[in-house]
Amino acid sequence: MHFGIDQNIRTVKPILYIVDDDPGVTDFLAFAGEETGYAVQTMQSARQLKTSWEDTVPDVVVLDIIMPEVDGIELLDWLSRKHCTLPVILISGSDVRHIKGAAKLAKAKMINIVATLQKPIALEVIETQLLELKHAINEKNKFFA
Repeated sequence: MHFGIDQNIRTVKPILYIVDDDPGVTDFLAFAGEETGYAVQTMQSARQLKTSWEDTVPDVVVLDIIMPEVDGIELLDWLSRKHCTLPVILISGSDVRHIKGAAKLAKAKMINIVATLQKPIALEVIETQLLELKHAINEKNKFFA
């Protein structure tokens, strides 16, 4: 797990939160995030996300929509109540209709869904998404600097 992100690292690397109950998936996605220049924090539950969010709001979230206890759909509702506008990538190993439905619901709640990816995810696909988002974050930061 990648916990304890220093706020000062944001000036160098954007912060990526990965939320998935499968440690193999979080490790894979953490590798992709680190390879593309993010400071990565992985979580296996909604509780971990909510706790981490209180300390550090990330730049990007990768969120599994099917998890035990509190699933990704409920977390999307929580993000909406937090007025979350940052980019969110939804992932799922379930039927593609489920993830598309979750994305539609999230967009209706004004959550910035930038991609929906079906597991298993190819490394080059997630890296491409993360690089594009990193470029957009860097451009935004230049504008506000």
